[in-house]
Amino acid sequence: MSSIKIAVGGAHSTGKSTFLKRLAASLRDRGVSCEVVSDLASKCPLPILKNHTIESSLWIVASGVAAEIKATYAAKVALVDRPVVDAWAYLMAGKNGTTQNFDSPGAITLQNTIRDWLPTYDLVYKSCLDESIPIENAKGRVLDASYRTEVARQMERSYDHFDVPSRDLAVANADAALNFALQRVDQALCT
Repeated sequence: MSSIKIAVGGAHSTGKSTFLKRLAASLRDRGVSCEVVSDLASKCPLPILKNHTIESSLWIVASGVAAEIKATYAAKVALVDRPVVDAWAYLMAGKNGTTQNFDSPGAITLQNTIRDWLPTYDLVYKSCLDESIPIENAKGRVLDASYRTEVARQMERSYDHFDVPSRDLAVANADAALNFALQRVDQALCT
């Protein structure tokens, strides 16, 4: 099935899931089938967040790629809560990536997989950190505000490192972002 894939990335508790729920509801109201690929990190059996490793990042990326493939065959629109590049940002934020061997086969595979998979997204939003928004106490999140700030900083660096074409998503522009995404879906489905 030919489908469009829209991803929303960024630090935790920045409005990604809320935006995707709104977008999914708007698409379904229009009669457009959509499938949401949820953040898979919480299902990872390996260390994550502050203890993120190359192996846990590979697990998350590989699981994400598989789930995204499935979603693109199940619906006209696949909505992705965290594109593959986010796993790299969390790896870098966890202990600042200082204890990892980035010349290892696993690290090279991780970087290549992220780089090779990024062009499969038709639209990527990167959520902006608004420190006035509290960290949601759910999904095993780290409630440390300084860690969330570091994750947001690493998101910026990672999106730059992998040259991810993205649009900023913030509370102030969420409605405009939603309308833009709906227009992109309309354009893609009409061609």
